[in-house]
Parts: sequence; C-alpha cells; structure tokens
Amino acid sequence: MAYKLISLELAFCCCNVDSKENLLPLEWEYADDVDFVDEEKSNLEYMLPICKEILEEWNLFVNESKTEFTHFYLADKNEVDDKGEPLRGREPWRSSISLGSKLCSSEDVNRRCVLANSAFQNYNKVWEQGNRIPLKTRLKIYEAQVVSILMYNCNSWAASKQLLHNLDVCHRNHLRRIINMTYPNIIRNKTLYKRCDTVPLSERVGCAWWRMLGHILRSDNNSPAQLALHFAVESQSVMKDQLLPLEWDYTADVDFLDEDEENLQALLLVCKEILEEWNSYVNKSKTEFTAFYVDDDTLYKKCNSRPLSKRVEYSRGKMFGHMLLRAATLQRYVLYFCS
Repeated sequence: MAYKLISLELAFCCCNVDSKENLLPLEWEYADDVDFVDEEKSNLEYMLPICKEILEEWNLFVNESKTEFTHFYLADKNEVDDKGEPLRGREPWRSSISLGSKLCSSEDVNRRCVLANSAFQNYNKVWEQGNRIPLKTRLKIYEAQVVSILMYNCNSWAASKQLLHNLDVCHRNHLRRIINMTYPNIIRNKTLYKRCDTVPLSERVGCAWWRMLGHILRSDNNSPAQLALHFAVESQSVMKDQLLPLEWDYTADVDFLDEDEENLQALLLVCKEILEEWNSYVNKSKTEFTAFYVDDDTLYKKCNSRPLSKRVEYSRGKMFGHMLLRAATLQRYVLYFCS
C-alpha cells in the first residue's frame, strides 16, 4: 500500500494545474506517432514546426528530438556503404520501425521469428510439463503468447514464398517442442498439424491479406487506404515513376483448354487485344501449346480399369464355361434316366 501512496503523491506533484483531476502528468495522458509523407525532405522539415505550433493549441506536444526522417529508395547495384560493402538490399530504411513493425517485410519477418523464439523460451517450464498440462491448454498458451507475436501486423507483409516457409519452419519447431517430438523422434508435417489441430501460418497470413483487402474495399472512398489503392491502380504516372518496368508490376499465367490447337491460337489474339485495354500484356513469345496425352497402360491404371476387348473375351470364356457345365449336367441326367 505504501508504494501506491508514493506513486499517487508523485503524480500529484508532477501534474500541471489543468491535469490534476486525472492524476497523470499532462505529457503522459496520451502518446501516439504521426507520419507525414512527401517526395521532398525540405517540405517535411518546413512542416514540422508548424505542426508543433498547431498541435500545442490542443495540448498535444511534438517532441522534435525524437522526430525521424526516413528516405525510401532502392540503392544502385554499384552503390556501397562506408565499409565498402554493397548497399543494395541493406538500405537504412529497411531497419526503421513504425507501429511496432519494420518497414521491410523480410526484415520484419526475421525479427518476428527472433521475438517469438524469445517468448517461447520464457514458457519452457510450461512446455516441459508434458501430459500434466493438457495439450489443448498448452496450445492455447502458445497461441496467445507466441503466435500473436509471430503474426503481428502480418496483413501488411509483402512476403515471398521463402519468407513464409521460414515462418512455417519456426512455427513447426515450436509445435514439436510442445508435443515433445524432437530429434531423433520424427513426425510428418501433416500429422503434426493434425495432432495440434492447426494449419501452417503461411495459410493464415494469406487469409489475413484477403481480410485486409476486404476491409479496404469496404471502407469509405475518401479513406487513406482507398485513395492509395485507387492511386496505385488507376494512375499511369505512378507506373512510369516506379522502380520496376510496367510489364514487371504483376505477372500471372493463364491456361486455356481446347481439343483443337487452332482454336487456342485464335483465342490468343483475342485475349491479347482485350487484355491490352487493361494495361495487361500477353507475351506471345512465351506462349506454349501443350498437347496432353497418356499411354494406354497408364490410362487404364489411373482409371482402375482394363480394355473392353479383354472384358469381352473374359465374358465369352465365362459363357463357354457355363455352356460346358450345362452340357455335362444334361449328360448326367440323360445317363441317369436311361439306366
């Protein structure tokens, strides 16, 4: 009780006249980060003192000493840092943190794995209890204390397949530790997920991406997310100023099936013309026509069947056998009655 009274007394001493009723110093009442984006750093430097002056009218104080300026760019292939090492892929902005996440997805995923491993180690006593703590309870603890760290802000990741694979590897290592199935004991990934009643984190990341896209599409047309989405899709100037050529912005494969190759060739010209209206380009030089066929033995094996000719021959032999049996039976009846 004594330390609580000391804390209250200290709060009263630190409070300004306007905030005595709230028991907290004025600068502790509310804290948040504000981001401004511009193509020129000079504009942001000019805006900083103006924002500080305006926000102070609302009792919101800007700490200029903690203000950071982050420059987003891709270094040239020949650009090096102070140590003479290539700078491409290690630009300073990749290590910047905003809202608890690094701005570079690959850096953030690796950081998430490190933080999750640290959180997992904090609960080693729980994992070591084995069957004394039910598996469902251990998995609930793991979901709340570790997976929440791994998946934090995953809906904004631009993660590659390799990064998602690394995330799944980290997840599976934890699950194996929880069920005490580590080397030299072996368990298949599917069996592991089934036993723990869960799915790979990469699938959950994909669901998070779709949910975030749904939230953006359902938001107000004037919201920042909607404006950014429309600007990226509709603005041609953005495409020209991007660091990647237009034909590299998005690539996908489209497959068409038909029994006649001539129909596919005619369809290719029509698709090329239509897709160009949507700034989508068909590369005819990379178009492939594949004829699908399979040998007879493989076909019958896949379909668990056999040629009808063999079935007809089998039916004939079966019928011939029935006829012989009937003839033999008739012969026995004739001999019996004649005798």
